[in-house]
Amino acid sequence: MVLDRTSGAVQTIINARPQFTSADIGESVEMHYFARDDLKIPGVLTWPAGSTEADRTGLPMVVLPHGGPATYDGLGWDWLAQFIANEGYAVFQPNFRGSTGFGRDHHRAGRREWGRKMQDDITDGVDALISTGWIDPERICIVGWSYGGYAALMGAVRTPDKYKCAASIAGVSDLREMLRHERATGSSTRRVLAYWEHLIGDMDADAAAINAISPVNLTDSITAPVLLVHGDDDTVVQARQSDLMHRALEAAGKPVDYLKIEGDDHGLTFPASRNAVLTRLGAFLAEHLAAR
Repeated sequence: MVLDRTSGAVQTIINARPQFTSADIGESVEMHYFARDDLKIPGVLTWPAGSTEADRTGLPMVVLPHGGPATYDGLGWDWLAQFIANEGYAVFQPNFRGSTGFGRDHHRAGRREWGRKMQDDITDGVDALISTGWIDPERICIVGWSYGGYAALMGAVRTPDKYKCAASIAGVSDLREMLRHERATGSSTRRVLAYWEHLIGDMDADAAAINAISPVNLTDSITAPVLLVHGDDDTVVQARQSDLMHRALEAAGKPVDYLKIEGDDHGLTFPASRNAVLTRLGAFLAEHLAAR
């Protein structure tokens, strides 16, 4: 698009996704709320596609924490958020502490807060949205990719009363296993291991604390059905992370579904892979949220 600064007119040059109409796209807005320790948290809220202001009450919602965690969600095209919005759900994307893009202090506030204050930030955003009346507190699920998948599992662990379901796509479940893998890959990735230990903790000295924030060890607290998705060629988060979580949930007698996708990596970029993910995720959400 081109903006004429004099007239203020905006002209479309080319449509990158001509298969979509405005009715297919959920409106996204920036929002802010305060965490329980008064830290201001930015986020993005996407309304269900085709909804009007009059419709925006008692909506089912999907919480979609981003990966990284050193990244952020902003306004712009997000294929996963828009798929979910097109299925009839509001989508909440919190930029919890530890996210980048909001200043050094906001980013640094996430150090050693995996599963702790970073998770509280997500919960506090959910509560803030419930208080507006826009969201039905009985119809909320949490879905995430990579770090977001970890946050989805920890949401099911720490606040089982909040979520009717949880889906982890290419997510981490065992933090010490992740650190062990980084150590085992050799000296070429020593900087990578040091980075993760700076954020999470020393895998040996802080073993007990790290185990206490690893969902694989906390399945007794999970009550919501869980969907796990992982590419078997993932070189960023090993598929073993979902294998271990699947095994732990089954051993604990918890409801779990596992979609392992052959021949794809962390981003699940092949069209067949994404179609499989969205088909399974759409059915999973419909089963547990039942959009009106």
